[in-house]
Amino acid sequence: VESPHPVAAILEANRPERDGTLARDAGPDRVLVHRARGAVRERCVEPVEWALLRAFERGATLEQALASMGEAQERFAASLAALAGQGVLAGFTLAPDRA
Repeated sequence: VESPHPVAAILEANRPERDGTLARDAGPDRVLVHRARGAVRERCVEPVEWALLRAFERGATLEQALASMGEAQERFAASLAALAGQGVLAGFTLAPDRA
């Protein structure tokens, strides 16, 4: 979810143990929402990781997804490992040989 509003702060403020007071009142927010191990999970993601997620959403190859990260390509492996470890990546396919 990408929003010009602080949707993650609003969600956090309205959890049962909270009183509805926002920790911050400015956006934008990019929030990854996914189901893992039977539970809905959400977390804010930085613009670089957001670019990577958007590339995968469009069906990008690993090479294309890496290119989408621009100047932050050194974070590709760590971001990819984090997404896989959280159960965000559901699968992949191998490209046919280019022989």
